[in-house]
Amino acid sequence: MMTFDDIEQVDPELAEDGLSIMFYGHTPDEDQTFTWSISLPIPITVDTFLVSEWREVGWLYFKTHE
Repeated sequence: MMTFDDIEQVDPELAEDGLSIMFYGHTPDEDQTFTWSISLPIPITVDTFLVSEWREVGWLYFKTHE
């Protein structure tokens, strides 16, 4: 069984409404993916969604909430 410590990659995805971001934490086991999300105070657009910066936020959020 995989744990949070097994996460190798975090991929952020902007929700359609622009008010939340979903994070996917990938492990070596393709059948085990962790998910978490954050809500945003104001909507953002796909054009302003910077994947690399949100990936870093996902790692930081994950590390402080495990």
